[in-house]
Amino acid sequence: MSASTIPRSLPGSPTPRPPHRPIRVTRTFGAWAIVVVIGVIAGAFVFDRLSTSLDPVASSESIRTERRIEQLTKTAGSIVILAAGDPRLAPTAGVIRKAAARLDTVPGVVRVTDYTATNDAQLLASDGTASLIVASVAAGLDDDAGEEVLAAVTEISNDVLPGAQIAGGLSVDAELGATAETDLARADLVAIPIVLLLLAVALRSRLVIAFGLALIVATVTGSSAFVYALSLVTDVSVFAVNVVTMFAVGLTVDYGLLFIGAFQQHLSTHHRSNRSDTNTTGVAPDATSEVNEAINHARSTAGHTIIISGLTVAAALTGLLVFHEPVLRSLGFGGIGATLFAITAANTLLPALLARYGHRMSTRIDSANDHASTAASGARFARLATAVQRRPVLAVAFGIGVLAILGAPLTGLRAEGLDVRSLAIDSPLRVTVSHIAEKFPASRTEPITILATANHEAPELAIYTATLRKLNGVTTVMTTSLGSGHTRIDVVPAATSADHRAQRLVNQMRDNRPGFPIAVTGEAAEDLDFTTSLTERIPLAVTVVAVMTLLLLWALTGSVLIPIKAVVISALSLAASIGVMVWGFQDGHLAGLLNITPIGGLEPVIVLLTCVFAFGLSTDYEVFLLAAVLDARLHGEPTPMAITTAIRTTGRTITTAAALLVVVFVGFATGDLLIIKQLGVGLIVAVALDVTLVRLILVPATLTLFGNANWWNPPFLQRLHRRLPIALRHRVTAPGAAVRAT
Repeated sequence: MSASTIPRSLPGSPTPRPPHRPIRVTRTFGAWAIVVVIGVIAGAFVFDRLSTSLDPVASSESIRTERRIEQLTKTAGSIVILAAGDPRLAPTAGVIRKAAARLDTVPGVVRVTDYTATNDAQLLASDGTASLIVASVAAGLDDDAGEEVLAAVTEISNDVLPGAQIAGGLSVDAELGATAETDLARADLVAIPIVLLLLAVALRSRLVIAFGLALIVATVTGSSAFVYALSLVTDVSVFAVNVVTMFAVGLTVDYGLLFIGAFQQHLSTHHRSNRSDTNTTGVAPDATSEVNEAINHARSTAGHTIIISGLTVAAALTGLLVFHEPVLRSLGFGGIGATLFAITAANTLLPALLARYGHRMSTRIDSANDHASTAASGARFARLATAVQRRPVLAVAFGIGVLAILGAPLTGLRAEGLDVRSLAIDSPLRVTVSHIAEKFPASRTEPITILATANHEAPELAIYTATLRKLNGVTTVMTTSLGSGHTRIDVVPAATSADHRAQRLVNQMRDNRPGFPIAVTGEAAEDLDFTTSLTERIPLAVTVVAVMTLLLLWALTGSVLIPIKAVVISALSLAASIGVMVWGFQDGHLAGLLNITPIGGLEPVIVLLTCVFAFGLSTDYEVFLLAAVLDARLHGEPTPMAITTAIRTTGRTITTAAALLVVVFVGFATGDLLIIKQLGVGLIVAVALDVTLVRLILVPATLTLFGNANWWNPPFLQRLHRRLPIALRHRVTAPGAAVRAT
């Protein structure tokens, strides 16, 4: 097929683009230096402003009820101290009274409860060897004030009660935040050096290590500044920094690899051409001109692909913005910010670095060994593409069959909320909680709490509590007068808060309300409200992501069918990735390898994040491959040959980019926080499937099956496509203007 016979639905024949604006190297370095300084300062304080909460939206019944109880009791949460010794013995009782008296003086502590003052059997260990002291914390404290209260209580406990152990909600929040920060530092320390080394090996230049480090520092610090700014206007999850950093590093490496690869390829080609010209004319080429031309070539090809790719990633992340929960919205905004910084760094900072130092790379990229290695790699990918194209139906059946097998466990997916089990098995806090659960059986299950607008002595309240005791799965019902005509009813279920049986009890209580007003809260109610809210908004999120992705891929390709196929195949790949997560984490098959305790489900936020981020990365690689197919088509190759050419030219780049991305995710999968492990493993599986089964088998097979029908575009959409800004459409451009140093 010649260029003249390319269907009109394609963007058209190659069209020159206006020259690039010259790169002002010094100004570019200065601007990014300011970003880095601001990001470093913001990063030093950002963890102090983040929240560990995964609460449902503030308007939910559980959160409104919890806030109302806090107003009535003037307390919000508690710090629990496990004190050794039998409090019924005088020496131990005296020590406990002394500790309670000192704890009562701590600012922010409203009430201190212990066995010596109340004789409450629930505060005495079942074997009589320990007791609990509960310090109720004042409502309305901000995070900093809460940490100060926790620190003061811990200090007094260690001073007065030798061997005392601290637990409670504030302790869990503090430990989750500290662990997230430690995991981030460890992952960066391990993953980034390995990524930079592999990047240098892939691009055959030690200078790339410096370039890659500069890009990572610029993107990560810029993203940190963005997250900090976001925390000034809304609640931001403590996990946002981990997730955003992971995503920022991954995208930066991908885009840097693509851009530098295009630069090297053009420079290498022109070296050979210019050597031939020198032998003919006797005039040596200007090295600066060669570098400038290679930079502008990379900006015109790889730079454009990076922009489209980044927009598709950002489009996937917009799906998180439709949810009401602050944690999801903050992760969505943070991910979009990281993506925009990665795009900007690749298209501004990297060209400036190449303009200043790129001539030093030319000594390593023109060897016969390099060209032979590249050619051999391309030949292997071309043979694979040819084999797939010979049996496209078999290839599609094989690919979908494997994805279906991997995705089968998805049918058993269960939601499980975040709690102390998200910490490492050997975490001191988790060990303490286990000791408390062992010695105080009543503490193993969080109660479902009902706020009743009725007097404590009212007959109708007694009738209602009797009804609650008869519910299947209820072990204990306790009532407490809160004054002002309100009574607190604590219903202890047999199942844990995240168990579906406890959540079924919440639904029963809400569906069968008595004659007086009640409202239901507690961990089971909060988990139920959170999951329900997510479930209700998922269809809208899927619609937003799908529509935006379809539009962007249509803008790139001028095709209706290709974007639809891309979305469908990506969805199948996602299902397989989540299926592996269910098999590994929920069913426990990866427990030994990852040193975790299966908790019987997956955190719904992590499932959602895995889907969104993996979908974004999938379309990222889709753009890389489709851009190469379109390049070949625009140069006159028929569809089958264009597919082979695209896989031959991009196979090594995409595979290398995916391998580097997997290294980044492995750094996070080896952290201590269970939910970060789940996200890391989920993304590792998603990238591995996408770059092998999807990109090398399913995509070329389906493109081959549909042939020229791939490029079908109705006439009215063709006209609309021609009116799109050229920045959104694929095109081949001529070299641009020179690069200036100032």
